[in-house]
Amino acid sequence: MPHVFDMWRAAAPSIDFLSPDIYADEFSWVCKEYTRSGNPLFIPETRGGELGAARAFYAFGEFNAGCFSPFGIDRNAYENNDLLDESYAVLQNYYL
Repeated sequence: MPHVFDMWRAAAPSIDFLSPDIYADEFSWVCKEYTRSGNPLFIPETRGGELGAARAFYAFGEFNAGCFSPFGIDRNAYENNDLLDESYAVLQNYYL
């Protein structure tokens, strides 16, 4: 949680970076909190679908995220015409 970020940094300085699982509506606030003090943004778990597609662009574009990994994208609901797939295709062209 962001409110204990500084305590983790002080008590465990050998940890390379801290990562949020972001399911909250305050996505941009959480991203800002987790990039304090030079911490790289690494999102190992978040929402997929249309919301995840928009958040992927924001995380990579605004914070140069090292990871954006939506949870549950292997479900049948995401099988066809998923905006996240299309977003990743666009992002792949940018980052290659």
